[in-house]
Amino acid sequence: PATPPVRNRPQLGGEPRDLASSAPTPTITPAAAKDDDAEPTFPNPVLSPGDAVPLPETPGAPQVPARSPPPSPRWEVAPPRPDRSPEQTRRGLWAIGPSRANSSPNIDRPQRMSMGASLGASRKALEEADATPNQASAPIEKKKKTRDDMRAEVLVEIFVTEADYVEDLETMINVFIFPLRAMKLVTDNVLYNIFSNAEVLIGTNQEFLRGLDAVFPEGKDSITADAAVGHVFTNMADYFKMYKVYCANQQASLNAVEEHKKKNAKFKHYLEVCHSDPRCKGLFLQSFLIKPIQRVCKYPLLLRELIKHTPEDHPDFEPLQGAMDKIKQVVDNINEGQRTFEGLQRIIELQNIIDGVPDLVAPGRRFDREGDIKYHKSPKSKGEMRHVFVLSDMLILTVKKGTDKYEHKMSVDLDNCKLIVMADNERTRALSRPFPRSPLFALALLSGRVAP
Repeated sequence: PATPPVRNRPQLGGEPRDLASSAPTPTITPAAAKDDDAEPTFPNPVLSPGDAVPLPETPGAPQVPARSPPPSPRWEVAPPRPDRSPEQTRRGLWAIGPSRANSSPNIDRPQRMSMGASLGASRKALEEADATPNQASAPIEKKKKTRDDMRAEVLVEIFVTEADYVEDLETMINVFIFPLRAMKLVTDNVLYNIFSNAEVLIGTNQEFLRGLDAVFPEGKDSITADAAVGHVFTNMADYFKMYKVYCANQQASLNAVEEHKKKNAKFKHYLEVCHSDPRCKGLFLQSFLIKPIQRVCKYPLLLRELIKHTPEDHPDFEPLQGAMDKIKQVVDNINEGQRTFEGLQRIIELQNIIDGVPDLVAPGRRFDREGDIKYHKSPKSKGEMRHVFVLSDMLILTVKKGTDKYEHKMSVDLDNCKLIVMADNERTRALSRPFPRSPLFALALLSGRVAP
């Protein structure tokens, strides 16, 4: 069959032309032939860089050159630089983009700069990183505190904590003592059992704080290592002895609070109301009651730390040493008074839990200790278990009768007795069989007789 004619088609920028006159015509097998073995053929021109696309010649139409493929990136080794170390030069293999000399002028700027600009920016960033020290990896050097810095910090702590403590005392008096007394929720006797001489202590510490204010008139920000506070402690040391009464009453105070919370509903409700008072800062009454004891025991620690950071040639060194000695004596006296008071409280309790015992409360009598012993009336006796209470001048032998209840058996005046420690042999070990590691001793009556 005859080849069908190729129709003319409109061309951009010119009149329709017959394409058969300017370009090879593809040979097409018509579908009507139904030849399964035949395939259509098309021209396959080979174009070189710079060749024009074969289009029909149109008068006045410009020839569009074919786009050349972008040149492959060229990799170069950066030349050594005098400002770089050998290690940096060894690591300085930089990728450089396509050489501008080989770049085609027909490549538009975004395409031509895409790789070279990014690699150039990376190189510049790395160079700046090498020139700038790494702040993150550099160790943070802490400023070493001098001895004067440490001394100034201790002085600030003394001043600030003393002001806070005086504020706590004022809160205890204004929030608890004055309202309870005004509303008569408890008697004056109960009020003293709970708060002891707190209203006297606040005057002492207010005077102590005024002495510190005189040394630091502009507050804590004006405190320096040159300040001297030894004379302030020395002047107030004798007044701190008033803490002995308060500390001795500590346990009785806490017991009185718990007891009256159970018996007095109005008292308990008022304490709950006080707990929500912003001046209490969420603290209960028991927390305020313990603060005076904590504060007076803190003074020796603060002075010891201050002396530690005070040079021997400092004008405050000697006054601090004298203040330390006086404050330690006061604290030791307070501790001894507390032990004496606790012993007296225990003697009063013994009076109530020992049946048949004579009056135990006496001037100067102190409670020492208690425990179980095996009592032998004679070397041949089997021995009986006794619970003994040792007082400063008396032994009380009892028999336990249930929980916290005793029956009095014998009282021995220690002034008329002699304690004899027995030798360690088979016989004495047999007598002390219930207590194999305890010493065996005998009480020899020197004069008089054993109290009934």
